[in-house]
Amino acid sequence: MRLDKELIRDILLNIHKYKDVPISDYKIKYHLLIMKDGELISYDSLKDGSETFYTHLDMSSKGYELLTHISNSYVWDSIKERLQGRDMTVNDVPMDITKWLSQEIMKEMFG
Repeated sequence: MRLDKELIRDILLNIHKYKDVPISDYKIKYHLLIMKDGELISYDSLKDGSETFYTHLDMSSKGYELLTHISNSYVWDSIKERLQGRDMTVNDVPMDITKWLSQEIMKEMFG
C-alpha cells in the first residue's frame, strides 16, 4: 500500500477521532502503524477480531512539528498546487520536501 499523505495530515489534525474507538479500516490501521514507526505518534493497541482500538494515542514532538508545517489549509493547498505544476502530488515527494515547501510558502506570506 502506498502512503497517503492526505490521510496522514487528516490523522494528525483529528487525532482524537482515532483514540479509543474501534477501527477496522485497513488503510487507517496501516497509516497509524507507519506513523508510529516514523515516530509521529505513539499508542497502545488492543485487537478484537478485525477491529483495533488505539489507546493512549498521542502525537510525538515529530508529529507536532510536521503538523505545524501542514496544518494551515492555505499552505497545504499551495504545496499541492506547486507540486501539481510539476506533474507531482504530495505522495510523490518526501515529507522533507513538503516541509521545505511549506517554509517557503510561509516566508512568502510574511515576507
